[in-house]
Amino acid sequence: MMIKDIISLNPHQYDIAITASYYTLGLMSNECMTTFTHRLMERGYYDDIMLDIIDDDPLYPNNQIAELSPILYDKLGFYLLSWTESCYLYTLDALLPLLSLPPNVDKLSQYYVNDKFGLYGYGDEETFAQDVLDRIYQLSYELEWLDMENPQNLLQTKNQLLYEFIQDCHIWLNKHQTTFNAIFQRFTQL
Repeated sequence: MMIKDIISLNPHQYDIAITASYYTLGLMSNECMTTFTHRLMERGYYDDIMLDIIDDDPLYPNNQIAELSPILYDKLGFYLLSWTESCYLYTLDALLPLLSLPPNVDKLSQYYVNDKFGLYGYGDEETFAQDVLDRIYQLSYELEWLDMENPQNLLQTKNQLLYEFIQDCHIWLNKHQTTFNAIFQRFTQL
């Protein structure tokens, strides 16, 4: 299955959906919400609350901008996701850049080095769909072990591990296709 078959949303709709998941999971920063609001305004959306979000008056700073997310979503008629839906969407979003074949060792190495999966404190493992988290931990362990052992065929071994990981991710995506369709259906009318 191709990625375009999984994501039935255009980039604008996907942006609204993924931002909703960030809010639900507690990952929405004030800066992220401000940037998102600017993107919405550029696309023609408007509500007075948006002015409160983008107001950058240093005399009256608003440190609770991210907390305005549910109000804004409600006023604009956007759907807020449940915790479980948000976990699935957040996991999908984290995996998407890795799911191309042939495997991209450099890209995955950057995920590993920068802790994109949140395995070592960058994120919270509760934000990932639990049925794929064990596989992410396994891959992390295997890559760490390879780096310490430094076999002669390191690149070939890493490519094989990545290929297997990508296959497992595609299996996970196919397994949850119905879940993704249900989540995305709510955003198709935006």
